[in-house]
Amino acid sequence: MVKKLYIKTYGCQMNFADAERLKYIFEKNGWQITDNIDEALAIFAIGCSVRQHAENKIFSFIDGLKNIKKQGRVVGLLGCTANIYKKDILNQHPHINIICGTDYFDLLPEKIESALKGEKIILVEENQNPFVIKTNSKNSIYVDIPITKGCDNFCSYCVVPYARGKLKSRNSVEIINEIKNLSDSGVRHVNLLGQNVNEYGKDLNIKYDFAELLKEISKIDKLLRISFMTSHPKDTTKKILETMAENEKIMKHLHLPVQSGSNRILKLMNRKYSREEYLKIIEYARALIPDISITSDIMVGFPEETEKDFLETYEFVKEIQYDKIYIFKYSKRPFTRAAKLPNSISEKEKQRRHSLILNLQKKISRKISENYINKNVQILVEKINKNGYLEGKSLNNKTVYFSGDKNKIRSIIDVKIEQYSSGSYYAKL
Repeated sequence: MVKKLYIKTYGCQMNFADAERLKYIFEKNGWQITDNIDEALAIFAIGCSVRQHAENKIFSFIDGLKNIKKQGRVVGLLGCTANIYKKDILNQHPHINIICGTDYFDLLPEKIESALKGEKIILVEENQNPFVIKTNSKNSIYVDIPITKGCDNFCSYCVVPYARGKLKSRNSVEIINEIKNLSDSGVRHVNLLGQNVNEYGKDLNIKYDFAELLKEISKIDKLLRISFMTSHPKDTTKKILETMAENEKIMKHLHLPVQSGSNRILKLMNRKYSREEYLKIIEYARALIPDISITSDIMVGFPEETEKDFLETYEFVKEIQYDKIYIFKYSKRPFTRAAKLPNSISEKEKQRRHSLILNLQKKISRKISENYINKNVQILVEKINKNGYLEGKSLNNKTVYFSGDKNKIRSIIDVKIEQYSSGSYYAKL
């Protein structure tokens, strides 16, 4: 009988990339991935602990599996949440069989056999070789490629260095060979992932940085698009921006989390840049690439954030004119320095600040989006969506729908934007 695995994933794009590689590992070992939890012999939840809300969701899901153990099945908690709480999770969730951090997914097919016999499996320490190579794309056009894991920045609110460990850069030859193999199998767009991709290579003690990696990847003939996330402002160099501008394969989109527009709060956050330095990066990027799409993360309600600090952030968002932002309310995270600060801002006040910036950004996004109407853009066609439209992304990361021949999939074509509605663009050939 074929053994079946169900995977539930929460959190960031890195977690979803980990999930795809986990599927690949188990399929290579004779398992079948299922969407039906009732038929699964093993159930894995990949958890996120960056914010309290995400963590609550993963434990709610885990608590709903308490009767699974009685049925002779395996429950595994994987990812960042496993790394943070380690075996202490078992005190409140004794029905869990496997606790596995982000660095040991390749060991799970072997260890799951012991778990099925009743053994508790705990794999949470750092591994010097944490990357899983995945060259089977199942006819995908787009694939996420992790190039770094962990982070050395220790922003005062962020649990990532404790959840994913210190910065580890993947060998460049390994990255390039994997992408070459993927492009041979039909992949045309790769997205390079890391907690801070711009730090790539800093731990390798060689003169080879992220810009050099981008240049090498762009030489792969069959590859048509290269994107990356997430970037840290302090490591976003002119060299990286110039490489983006010079290379037609690299998408003209920069996700650059600012978090706050207040220098006082940025210092408390240990972000290592000022609002003035951040603004210079944006100005240089737009001078080089006038049509660049810039997105960001904003945190409201950080401990000790005054109304003045918040208004500085509000005005900064208005000044920058982001294409899109992701707004988060501060939540206290274990091990972080910010957790020791007095959290004097009420949830009601956090929600007020969240709503004010959200409403501001909606107006900005609408204005920017309407400027694309009647523009001609180049689209990499990725798929046919459920409504029968061809779907693809422009070079500056706008999702566009249009009618056309399915044989255009995997091709770059010219379209004219005709309409913008609810976050989507509609075009014609």
